[in-house]
Amino acid sequence: MTHSLVGDVQRALGNFAAAMASYEAGRTISERLVSGDPSNVSWQRGLASDDEKLARLRDTEGDLDGSLQLYRASLDRMARVRNREPQNADVQRFMAKTMLQIGLVQAGQGKLEEALATQEQVLALLERLVAADPENAEQQAELAGTHGAVAATLVKLDRRAEAREHFRKAADLLAPLIARSPDNATWQALHQGFLKIIGLIEE
Repeated sequence: MTHSLVGDVQRALGNFAAAMASYEAGRTISERLVSGDPSNVSWQRGLASDDEKLARLRDTEGDLDGSLQLYRASLDRMARVRNREPQNADVQRFMAKTMLQIGLVQAGQGKLEEALATQEQVLALLERLVAADPENAEQQAELAGTHGAVAATLVKLDRRAEAREHFRKAADLLAPLIARSPDNATWQALHQGFLKIIGLIEE
């Protein structure tokens, strides 16, 4: 954890080489913990998180192939955990966030159809989680954000009618959440942003 936090600070300061070294040192420790207790979900998740920090850094440096490889390693690791604990919603949410990052990298590589397919998998996963726990506001917000991500990719593919539908679904999901939590500035900003984009697409 300490190496990871140091790496976060170094990355924020723009010292990417030092951040990379800190993240890799933290990952070495996580690997050691996992090898000693492979069934420990927390250790597995920690190692997956280390991979994702390295992936984000490689993305920042323009190494999209390296970033994608690390995100997929994280996803594969958590998929094995999910197979052992299929009812663990936290693990599935972690996977959903990783898949969203994979979609962003694919889009950055210009592979828009692949990015869309990945994002649609995330939609299906989050829809199942929301159906299983309809009172979980955070999951609903994540579903709304994913509709927004799908819509953004559809806009790039010039599929504007479909994009508008997903932006509308995103806004509709956020509206009742905001009604229950009117002080949530993040949800407010997202909702307003989606409505504005809908208006631009309809012009």
